[in-house]
Amino acid sequence: MKPHRGARYFELALIFLLFFTLGGAPAPHVNETQYLAKAKHYWDASYCPGDSFLDTADAHLVFYWTVGWLTRIFSLETTAWVGRIAAWLLLAFGWQRLAWQIAPSRWAAPLAAALFPALIYWGNFAGEWVIGGIEGKCFAYGFFLLGMTAMVQSRWTATWIWLGVASAFHPLVGGWAVLGSLFVLLTVERAARPSFREASIGLCLGGLLALPGLVPTLLLNSGTPTAEQHEAARIYVFERLPHHLAMLELDPKELSWKAMRFSWLLAAMLGVWLAVNRGKDETKGDIVNGKEGVTQREGLRCLVVFAAFSVGMSLVGAGLELLLRNQPDQGASLLRYYWFRQADVAVPLATAMGVALLAGQLSRRIADESPARSSPSWLSSCVVLAAMFTAGWHLVGSVGDRWKNPKPPGARQMATLEDWQDACDWIREETPPDAIFLVDRQAQSFKWYAARGDVANWKDIPQDAVGIIDWYARCRNVYNPGGSERAVGTLANQARHRIPTLARDHRATHAITRNSPNLRLPVVYENATYAVYKLDR
Repeated sequence: MKPHRGARYFELALIFLLFFTLGGAPAPHVNETQYLAKAKHYWDASYCPGDSFLDTADAHLVFYWTVGWLTRIFSLETTAWVGRIAAWLLLAFGWQRLAWQIAPSRWAAPLAAALFPALIYWGNFAGEWVIGGIEGKCFAYGFFLLGMTAMVQSRWTATWIWLGVASAFHPLVGGWAVLGSLFVLLTVERAARPSFREASIGLCLGGLLALPGLVPTLLLNSGTPTAEQHEAARIYVFERLPHHLAMLELDPKELSWKAMRFSWLLAAMLGVWLAVNRGKDETKGDIVNGKEGVTQREGLRCLVVFAAFSVGMSLVGAGLELLLRNQPDQGASLLRYYWFRQADVAVPLATAMGVALLAGQLSRRIADESPARSSPSWLSSCVVLAAMFTAGWHLVGSVGDRWKNPKPPGARQMATLEDWQDACDWIREETPPDAIFLVDRQAQSFKWYAARGDVANWKDIPQDAVGIIDWYARCRNVYNPGGSERAVGTLANQARHRIPTLARDHRATHAITRNSPNLRLPVVYENATYAVYKLDR
């Protein structure tokens, strides 16, 4: 039986608190410097005018219209927290709804919610995450969970509607989920399959809802020559994001370690599925959708099949990378669709929900007061205890890491955060709004704190082909002097004479970098760590 209403609200609050604890680092988070700065510029062109990244094509219009408009009212930091809270509430609601279908027992949903991010953190292969700073995919994963809930209930029209909304926020998260749900559909009994008419209606409605996210993405490279699109894809995949998109490009030791961790995660999912299936099905009376035969175990089976499809797509991606290794342009054009991403989420999802089902079964057996009750399975007990330990260890470790290093994740690359913020505050108050700065390679938080444009930084890669090629050329010119393959991350470590040349090349008015060694240029502000230089173009 499902918990009563008061207990459900308490569970929802507990799940939200877990997500808040795990993802509640100070703003800006890693991707918030990109997403929210771009959203603010979309609504206010006077914010960082002339910034090469902010002036590129806009790919995430649904996010800008649902969250970005808040930047007209609030600061970037406040907007980040409002967006985070909204996304975590949606994720908590979707998680609880899905957990009720698999394991409608008290405390099963919070246990699984604590285990899920732990498994992603320790077992991911391609660096995907769900709980963290605010961006479009956070909402996409919330609607993805609602779609998975409908899927395990065999409500296929609702499945594709929810996944269509997820696609509007993030086309790749939603699009891969639609393909996975179609694969699951092929494995269910005929009685649980929708008619052709029902399936067509559901897919069409989902497709219509996805259009606000798909259309801007499809139009990004409209009119761009094919050769430029291939070059941009090569830069995107092999130069900027191989750790997400081209896993075979990684150092062999790193690749082996990632593969071993993910193998452990797969083994955990299979072990949980084995434990679930050891005993007889005790869930026949717990009907998920008012239809006979749609049980909790069948719902979990759907999630396991969905995860298997995701792993299969990762293998396809690896195969494509191998086959097209000598054709980087064609390979990059295919690999840029994130073949490895979904497995990082789907396998932990199925594993965590399987643990929730085991925990529910154990709690029912323990609570059963009849003389003929069956004793709890030792395997199930071990799995649940291991899950509790894993979730607790990750939670304590995350809090401990944040206590030791309280810097915002988006600014952790800066040597002294207080000095960096002081320098940016001075820039925001004392320089013209249209000033353009040369910044260090990892200074992704410059626009966040200083509200001024920069020439380039390594984090802020555009989404359109023209913007990607221009961004890469800027980064190479600024951070790879003389065409060197080794980047120089700090301007202060470059030859003094290069800085005025870069200022002329990129119309920069100022530079901010470490104050040692001094560049022997006009200093307009300096603190213990950073110096701001006025550049003569």
